[in-house]
Amino acid sequence: MLYHAYELQRSWLSSASAWAAIGAEMMTNPANPANYASPLGYLGMGSIAASALEVFAHASAPRGKPAWGIESVAVDGKDDPVVEATVVNKPFGDLKRFHRAGLPEDAPRLLIVAPMSGHYATLLRGTVERMIESYQVYVTDWADAKTVPLSDGHFDLDDY
Repeated sequence: MLYHAYELQRSWLSSASAWAAIGAEMMTNPANPANYASPLGYLGMGSIAASALEVFAHASAPRGKPAWGIESVAVDGKDDPVVEATVVNKPFGDLKRFHRAGLPEDAPRLLIVAPMSGHYATLLRGTVERMIESYQVYVTDWADAKTVPLSDGHFDLDDY
C-alpha cells in the first residue's frame, strides 16, 4: 500500500515537474524578451526564479541505478585492475564481490552491508574503492523492493 501511495504522489508531481522545467527553460532563454522587460528580468531575479524551478523539476525526476564504475584502483603508485562479480543472486538483492588484481588470496574479507533506505548501494562507491586496496570486498546490493513481486517470498527486518 505504501508503494502505491508513493507512486501516486510521484505521478502527481510529474506534470508539475515538467511545467517547472519548461518555465525554467523559458526564463533562461536569451531569446525570450520577457527576460529583459519583466520585473524579474529588470531586477536580475529571473535566474534566481529559474534556479528554483529547476530544483523543483529535478525533485521528482526518476533516477536509475548508477553503475559501480570501479575499473581500477591506484596502489603504491600503479593502477591495479578491479574485477566486479555477482557471487549470490537473490530476488531481494545481490552479493557483489570486488577483487583487485595483485591482492593476496589470503587478504582479509570485508562485508559492507548497504543500508536499505531506498538508496542504491553504489552511493558507497568511494568506501568500496578505498577498501579494495587492502581487502577482498563484498557488498550487499539490494533490489528496489517495489519491483520484487510478492510471489518471490517474504523479506523484512528479521531477514535483513
